[in-house]
Amino acid sequence: MYALLAIAPILLAVVLMVGLNVKSGRAMFAAWFSGAVIAAVFWGLEVFHAAAYTVFGFLVSIDTVVIVFGAILLLNVLIELKYIAAIGNGFSGITNDRRIQILIVGWLFTCFIEGAAGFGTPGALAAPLLVGLGVPPFVAGLSTLIANSAPVAFGAVGIPPITGMGTILPSIRQNFPDVDPAAFAAQFYSRLALTNVFIGTFVPVLLIMTVAASDGRKNGIKAAVPMLPLCILSGLAFTVPSYLIATYIGPEMPSMMGALIGLVIIVTAVKKGFLVPAEVWRFRDDPITEIPSGKGGVPLLTAWSPYIIIALILTVTRLPWLPVRAWINDPARAISVSSIFGFEGIDWSWRFLGNPGLFPFIFVAAAFMLAGGMKAPAVKTALKKTAGQIKNAVIALLFGVALVQLMRYTNYSNPTGALEAMTTEVAKSLASIFGGMYPLVSPLVGAFGAFVSGSNTVSNVMFMVLQFQAALLVGLPTVMIAVAQSLGGAIGNMVCVHNVVAVTATTGAQGKEGKLIAAAALPCVIYCLLVSGVLFLYLAAGLGWVA
Repeated sequence: MYALLAIAPILLAVVLMVGLNVKSGRAMFAAWFSGAVIAAVFWGLEVFHAAAYTVFGFLVSIDTVVIVFGAILLLNVLIELKYIAAIGNGFSGITNDRRIQILIVGWLFTCFIEGAAGFGTPGALAAPLLVGLGVPPFVAGLSTLIANSAPVAFGAVGIPPITGMGTILPSIRQNFPDVDPAAFAAQFYSRLALTNVFIGTFVPVLLIMTVAASDGRKNGIKAAVPMLPLCILSGLAFTVPSYLIATYIGPEMPSMMGALIGLVIIVTAVKKGFLVPAEVWRFRDDPITEIPSGKGGVPLLTAWSPYIIIALILTVTRLPWLPVRAWINDPARAISVSSIFGFEGIDWSWRFLGNPGLFPFIFVAAAFMLAGGMKAPAVKTALKKTAGQIKNAVIALLFGVALVQLMRYTNYSNPTGALEAMTTEVAKSLASIFGGMYPLVSPLVGAFGAFVSGSNTVSNVMFMVLQFQAALLVGLPTVMIAVAQSLGGAIGNMVCVHNVVAVTATTGAQGKEGKLIAAAALPCVIYCLLVSGVLFLYLAAGLGWVA
């Protein structure tokens, strides 16, 4: 009974978002409010304690909110300066083969936009670009939905795993006092990227097979067979660099830089004819016409330069052997609040110099506003547009993180009571039901969170602590289950309503939302099951874990 009460706020959010189509911000506010009431009535959490943890949750969210703002602001500045249009034009004229166009734009460019901005922007930018190249609107939308999965593991500037790590940091310190949280985080990021090498590499295969099958021809899926070598190469061109970056630099750049490197590799390979099928493939009733290459406007190197600069800055400030990393992470350069509302142990600290939203994203956005000669009205428009785009996501994050804090510390007022914290009660039920088979369900929990909320970040906020505690109770490596949650949340982006609406609105495919979700559902389930399979292989191989 108490497990059902504990999970009721999240179930309420699910009903509101899926059943009643309420925006995630309002749904998470309702979930937070109901969670506070349940905690007070059944767990005896005092009002001021609940208020303190709510404020603590808001403060914890600031780091993520600034990153989201910086990434989206830069994107809007570059759209205003026509840089994004120039990047899109740079893809024209490379090939007439629709399968390869979808690999380059639908896969790698989608991965890049996810790493650079996230939060629905890949579908809004990559899908209409495919339509402009001649891909049917439905297929363009489906392509970006399927592709926007593997890169979401790290998402925009590492927001999903960094946020998820932030929610379980106190649990790590409490349950593993001898484990350095930095070592836990480093292994989490590295293993997250490693698992994506094993599984995410094959997303382009799933993508092209689904596209070929959707064309409606008899045995249409056979059209994917000649593309398999190039598909696998394009998968490796993204996942391997992402793994190396996550392991040796950090979580902010795997998606963005992995995609940039992959684009260079695959565009070069296609231009040289390497692994390119001999027969050019088109859709039914799709005449072959020459695509003019993008000329004029902003030079291509100039268009890419903001992201090249960002990659260089993030590399210099994240490499562990350079002194600048230690300098920006020095606790002396942090904003701190101790004993919120006078309650001992409810402390917050923000090392703002290490926030990539402030530096380099907002810094680079401001620099290009000046360099591009943006006038005051254009700057105001970009800021207003950014605020409008992130408003709902920010509200969802604020109240989502606040809810998690309430659920984690529900027994703060009554530590000797019969009930454990709300998250622990739910975790106990999950552990009892699934036991040693928990790796089978763990990615699905993450995917479900993203499906209902439209965000891997929000999925991690809702479920990362719960999954961490379930792993403790079952006796599984907590790092491994954190990986499963974050990857599951990434996979759920294939079918989340938020992304589907974005691609249909920008491609003219309105009215086909249900058909798109149905078409992406099978790749989504396959991806989740493959992740579970890798988790069981990890266990069978006796792979070592920090915790």
